[in-house]
Amino acid sequence: MRLFTVPAIMLLALAAFGPLPSVAAEYFVHSTIGQDTNPGTQARPWRTIAWANQQELVPGDRLLFARGQGFVGALVVRGSGLPQKPIIISAYGKGPAPRLMNP
Repeated sequence: MRLFTVPAIMLLALAAFGPLPSVAAEYFVHSTIGQDTNPGTQARPWRTIAWANQQELVPGDRLLFARGQGFVGALVVRGSGLPQKPIIISAYGKGPAPRLMNP
């Protein structure tokens, strides 16, 4: 006799323990070596603010722009942080702060 199916067990687990916590990540943006088809890692960064704007960020994520680079566009973060796990917008690398310029 089969009491539960796998999806039913998953629903019971969610009801008992709540949703699984999302894993925070670091995403990198570099205006000269990046490509928006990249995964957004430091080795393979995104290129544009427009692409970064399309990504759903979760609590604890970090969106990092390359120092010494200029980026065109308004940054609009999708997603929301929490008081104990904010979404961080910052810079990486060496050099002057990145420039985010409205068109």
